[in-house]
Amino acid sequence: MLKPNILFVVLDACRADKFYQNKNSKTPTIDSLIKRGAYFSQSISSTDYTMSAISSIFTARYPFGVGETKEYYYKIHSESTSYINDLKNNGYHCYATMHSGLDAMGFSSYFENDNQSYQSGTQLYSGLSDKILKMLKPGVMKSPWIYFVHVLGLHRPIRVPNFEKMSISDRYDRMMEIIDSWLAQILDTVDLKNTLIIITSDHGDYIPVIDNTARTSSPVIEKSKSLIKNFLPKSQIINVHKKKKKLLREIRSSKLKTSYEKRSLNERPDESRFQFDELIRVPLLFVGCGVKSVGNIPNLVRTIDIFPTIESILNLPNKKLDIHGRSLYPFFENKQMEEIPVYMESTTIHTGQKEPKAVIGLRTSRYKYFRSLKIPTENRHLYDLKIDPFEGNNLVEKNSAKVNEMEKLLENIRNETNFDMTHEKFNDAEAKQVEEELKKLGYI
Repeated sequence: MLKPNILFVVLDACRADKFYQNKNSKTPTIDSLIKRGAYFSQSISSTDYTMSAISSIFTARYPFGVGETKEYYYKIHSESTSYINDLKNNGYHCYATMHSGLDAMGFSSYFENDNQSYQSGTQLYSGLSDKILKMLKPGVMKSPWIYFVHVLGLHRPIRVPNFEKMSISDRYDRMMEIIDSWLAQILDTVDLKNTLIIITSDHGDYIPVIDNTARTSSPVIEKSKSLIKNFLPKSQIINVHKKKKKLLREIRSSKLKTSYEKRSLNERPDESRFQFDELIRVPLLFVGCGVKSVGNIPNLVRTIDIFPTIESILNLPNKKLDIHGRSLYPFFENKQMEEIPVYMESTTIHTGQKEPKAVIGLRTSRYKYFRSLKIPTENRHLYDLKIDPFEGNNLVEKNSAKVNEMEKLLENIRNETNFDMTHEKFNDAEAKQVEEELKKLGYI
């Protein structure tokens, strides 16, 4: 049996709720692919930072098991733990098209093509799509191949045609439609009979309902718009005096649909690195060769499960013991699997001028718990996702028994893992390059 080719797409900053069901964009190609494949609507990323998230995906380890978040000036090694190496050892040729930030972090060593990276500002509609489609033409890559594609279009600042006249929320939806059209072109190029496609994201994002253009993604009262424009600063942080607070209360009591939207009226919540679902729930789709048409799968899964699943689809032996992830293949056969709580951690790098208040936490299908990384009694949050899916009611003070239970599970995950890791620090020139790339992305 011939080995199928693998197209692995990471849509940077793509939220699950913007990908499937409750979305404002029109994405017929994505909808069709979900019906033809297996879509996990409760897929959780373990972190909110691109480099850590993708490192975790490629190693099937939580970020602390990769070591990258403890000191983010470590290179990403392509040795021993990488599933890319496993695929190479099984006859696969490995290629990539990715943002230069990943290239600077050492990901280039995984792949064999020379033209791997693109610069900030390059969009699907301004050359990136053509570059990717050219790679997918028959004969360009040696079969069997895995082609890793990292698309930055949804990452802020979001640039679409005429974006100056759009709110960030509208830009996001427009970019989703651009991505959908691009995926349609891909389907015209590749044959799903001999190609496995995986589409996911590294993390989500907080999308402001109101920004400095005074536009909204919800039908907020019209009389407020002109007033909002006068006092919203470019930083998108709403600092108000009494009169403005009154207006803000009017806005909050209007037709905003969810706590996701209400949260984005305030100072950006990711200043504190809180792990709300907008930031860590991401799409995960398998479609094509080796995948049955099972549609939406609502079970809780993790992005670190992706590569163990790929190896199961390919029927490759999985000899790795030093991983946190597991194969999701039984779900493709309509079998049930025991739920594994998802460990989460926020990045420790600086955002703006503020020292980040990093958090760690745990998510089950029913509950989410997170708290300060350094001081366990600070910034504690507990949510019952069954009755409060938008995480608006913090139960920490009301359910101490569940807090203690989740805290114990959290500590067990962190303490029971002791991987033997080696790291290589960047030299000064390399570290400077990484800093420049992180600045372009708004991380520092």
